[in-house]
Amino acid sequence: IRTVSAERIADELRRMLVDRRRSRALRLMDEVGLLEQVLPEVRAMKGVAQGETHHPEGDVFEHTLLCMDHLDEPTFEVAFATLLHDVGKPVTAEVTDGILFARHAALGERMTRTICRRLKLSNEEAGRITWLVRSHMRFRDVRQMRESTLKRLFAEPYIDDLARVIRAD
Repeated sequence: IRTVSAERIADELRRMLVDRRRSRALRLMDEVGLLEQVLPEVRAMKGVAQGETHHPEGDVFEHTLLCMDHLDEPTFEVAFATLLHDVGKPVTAEVTDGILFARHAALGERMTRTICRRLKLSNEEAGRITWLVRSHMRFRDVRQMRESTLKRLFAEPYIDDLARVIRAD
């Protein structure tokens, strides 16, 4: 895999992530050691515990695969953003009274930008994917948002994609 071009790997990911068996493909990549080589940041999600109240399904990796299963005919950008939406959690995990992932979306955005560069995605694809990762927590406080903030949010060009990522999450 180290001799395969980044563009070819990205093309294979494009095919894999829009297929209805995308989570199975990711599991197979992990089983044969490809996930560690291609997307080590995703592999790092394995074993990272989450609070049972919000995530009874288990670790960040299992949660992410379940999110992938909840996507209905996604675009590559939506699928890749869903795969990477919690990529910042392994680095930001902090266990106190519970498990916190402070600023995981902001760190996830930076990590996602690096991954997109490594895979040589187009600027348009990378911009959309990183915005989706950065924004996936924005609806958390929607009931407390001012009307002007909501209007700006709903005017964003990728708001429909964001809704798909959030629904899957």
